[in-house]
Amino acid sequence: MQQQVAEKAAQRNGLDAGIIQQLLPTLVPLFLSFLQSGGNPMLNKFLDADGNRDVDIADSIKLASRFLGR
Repeated sequence: MQQQVAEKAAQRNGLDAGIIQQLLPTLVPLFLSFLQSGGNPMLNKFLDADGNRDVDIADSIKLASRFLGR
């Protein structure tokens, strides 16, 4: 699924899919941490794609997959 997200992102911005895929494990947690820093419960509920009350990389991949139409 990470590969699909990386390929779709590469198509949209012209970057190399391999580089994007390598950066995803580092950038996604940083991005999620930034989004959650405000402590917004509605945002946390939205980001928690699997409903386990923990926003992690699996949630972000599921959300990206939905956003990219996969």
